[in-house]
Amino acid sequence: MHFDTNNGIAFFDFDLTLSRRDTIRDFPRFLFGRFGFTRRLLGVLPFLYAFRAGLCSATYAKEAYVTRFYAGMREEFLAEKSRHYSLSRIPTILDKDMMRVLKSHQEKGHTVVVVSASLSLWLAPWCEENGLELLATEIEILDGEISGRLQGLNCHGEEKVARIRERYALTQFDKIYAYGDSKADYPMLGIADYAWLRGKPVAPNDFSKLGEEISHAG
Repeated sequence: MHFDTNNGIAFFDFDLTLSRRDTIRDFPRFLFGRFGFTRRLLGVLPFLYAFRAGLCSATYAKEAYVTRFYAGMREEFLAEKSRHYSLSRIPTILDKDMMRVLKSHQEKGHTVVVVSASLSLWLAPWCEENGLELLATEIEILDGEISGRLQGLNCHGEEKVARIRERYALTQFDKIYAYGDSKADYPMLGIADYAWLRGKPVAPNDFSKLGEEISHAG
């Protein structure tokens, strides 16, 4: 891929953009096995349906998910399992075409950032290993134990843009690139000079308007 500037920044959604699997589901399957994952998922389904129906926020639904799957776990245990998943499992579920695009940005000297609603617990080790910056959902840890609450908002929809603007002075870059796969990425695509949805180029202006319709980022 050809880029016309060395002073660029590229934002990549992770799940189903850089990866071929949704790590929100893949990690707990890895951790608990298929039966353990399914049993815990049943307790979360009402919150997921409520979120999709617009009856609760992304943050509320994500906290229900974190509570059901991880609340009460020791930080050291979950961090160890997350690191193992990140460095052994994630490399096997990456989309090779999108990884070539990412590497092209790195070779050009661009700042490359993963922006994801998934938990930083299992994304951070892989990002660090590959020289990538990360904005992701953070969970609250109290006295070395997972509380079940989030630290801040779910990194979803407009919250992705809020996190980006909080960390990066975008006017310092000549060009902004963004890659996503779903409506949750529309706001992020909308701030780019060049944007891709599911691997195909799109007009960012179209998505800046659609992004205003994403009202469940909190």
